[in-house]
Amino acid sequence: MNKENIEKMLYNYKKLDSWIDDCEKELQQLRDRISVHYSVGISTISDMPHGTGTSDNTYSAVEKIDKLREIYVVRCNKLAKDISQLYKQKELVEYILPRLKPLMQDIVKYRYFQNLVWKDIYIHNESIDESTWHKANTKLFSDINRLIGEKKTGI
Repeated sequence: MNKENIEKMLYNYKKLDSWIDDCEKELQQLRDRISVHYSVGISTISDMPHGTGTSDNTYSAVEKIDKLREIYVVRCNKLAKDISQLYKQKELVEYILPRLKPLMQDIVKYRYFQNLVWKDIYIHNESIDESTWHKANTKLFSDINRLIGEKKTGI
């Protein structure tokens, strides 16, 4: 994973729970809509006698509801896939973070989770010089890549 993707993953971590909640709410709303719209059912109405025009209009309306249901199902599948990917991202960060050295954990916490600039990080931790922070930050990405590789191979 390149540096930009790692940074994106770390910056997005604090937003993941909110994104998961949003997806799950939309998924539930779609399920409710499917349930409401599809409770009518085409087979029941299509057995009505033809000739009055009412059954044909009703059948057409139910057929549109059935097509709408298909659209909802496609969206539900997309949301389910998104939720799964978001949980995988969250799990990956939660796997990586405790395996990093304490200084690197601090970098992730301050720089990516709290969005602090380097100047503010130095102020919080005056006992550590700037070059130490930057060296740790540079090594951070290679360590994260190593941990991602370990997770994928199950080491």
